[in-house]
Amino acid sequence: MKTFNKKIKQHWIHVMQAHQDADRLIQDIWLYEGKGCFFGCAMQTDVSALDKAIKEMQLPAWLVYLSESIFEGLPQEEAIAFPVQLLKAIPHDTEIIEAMHKIAIKRLEPLIREPNGEEVNTAIQQVIDYHKNTDRTEDERHLVHLAANSAVDLGVDYAAYLAVHSAVHSAAANRAYSAVRSAGCLAASLAARSARSAVRLAASSAAEAEAWQRERDNLIAALKEL
Repeated sequence: MKTFNKKIKQHWIHVMQAHQDADRLIQDIWLYEGKGCFFGCAMQTDVSALDKAIKEMQLPAWLVYLSESIFEGLPQEEAIAFPVQLLKAIPHDTEIIEAMHKIAIKRLEPLIREPNGEEVNTAIQQVIDYHKNTDRTEDERHLVHLAANSAVDLGVDYAAYLAVHSAVHSAAANRAYSAVRSAGCLAASLAARSARSAVRLAASSAAEAEAWQRERDNLIAALKEL
């Protein structure tokens, strides 16, 4: 799926800048008295805001779900600025699926650590290798999925497993189910969950807000590189 055209991009930058200037962007609520989160405020609704944003803003589901999670995880002042920052970084009329793979690599590489044990680190590396391989196939995705399942069967840390497991699904699901709305939203939700899992895992050594800042920075950098 290609992103919005130039006209639609400029429209939504203008809309979100107006919401930012009017102090209508707030965290932890879809919409209340005209104020709300990223896509709740954008769509001016508290019902299926993400689904509506995917359609009206013409953006891929994985990006919408992940961006909403980043918005909620950032410190308040940075969250308010994030929607306009993101929209400006998204190239128009462009297929951006490779950005998802690039940020997944940056998210997963720090999860390889000695206390995990060889099995879980092998599973994580297989997922990373999958994201790096531009000739991805469903057979490859299935094998990596099995590797992640074997890691949890061996009793590895659940947070590490969840990061790997959700990343496996988010890597392929957008491509496999992009034509089906419900499945596309499942893929998007898994992409966001992968980020949240990585943040929780990192929280033992760094503040959660810092982890979300890295997620934001990685996403914007990946989009600008396209």
